[in-house]
Formats: sequence, structure tokens, C-alpha cells
Amino acid sequence: MGRRSKADEPAVFSRLEEWRVARGLSRQELADAVSVHYQTIGYLERDEYSPSLALALQIASVLDVPLEELFSLQPFTKPISSAGSSASSVTTSSSGCARAIASESLRSSVQFSASPSSRRSRRLAASSVLL
Repeated sequence: MGRRSKADEPAVFSRLEEWRVARGLSRQELADAVSVHYQTIGYLERDEYSPSLALALQIASVLDVPLEELFSLQPFTKPISSAGSSASSVTTSSSGCARAIASESLRSSVQFSASPSSRRSRRLAASSVLL
């Protein structure tokens, strides 16, 4: 029994863009937090790419959203505000204060550097956000 071709793999549906926007993060900020290129986030949001399990878990952790609220093998039928997740309460807070605090906390947790070890620094910073 051989490996399946990409055409035979089931489609993975994503609500990543909705949750990223609800958390007040740019593609670049989320990409930095999980150590991928910002275009990878775009591919995931447009359902052009299926994430690895490790990447999906990292993204869910950074966004503080259950994995099944982000990715599914079935099309999503409800918007995130009515999904029943405790994480959705952040999107409905008055004046967006909780969103701003969460976003600022993520930004301050991720270190930016122009040195050759910047990727390692971002990974270390992202892993501290995940813990």
C-alpha cells in the first residue's frame, strides 16, 4: 500500500482568517509567532494548503482557540461568534480591549532581530508563548 497523492487527500477547511482578525493580529504577526512565512498563513486562510499537525496545534495555541474551531474536514456552517467556544467571548468584548491586550501581549512576547539567529529567537519566543 503506497502513499496517497495530494489529489486523493481530503480537503481541509479553515476559519483561520476569521480567528486571526478577531484576535487583532496581522498575517505577519501570526507567522512570526509560529515561525513560518507570512504567505503560508495566506495559503492556509485561502484553503490552498493543509497545515501539518504541529503547525495547526501551534496556531491554535497562539490564537487560544480549540483546533476544531480552526480546521475541519467538513465545511463550517456557523460563524465564529456563534460557535459556542469560550474563545469567542474575546471577540464580543466591549470596545475591543481584550483583543488589544491579547494582541499586545503576543507582540511583546515575540522578539524581532536582524541577526542570523533571528529565526531561532522567534522560535524560542513563540515557544514561550505556547507554554
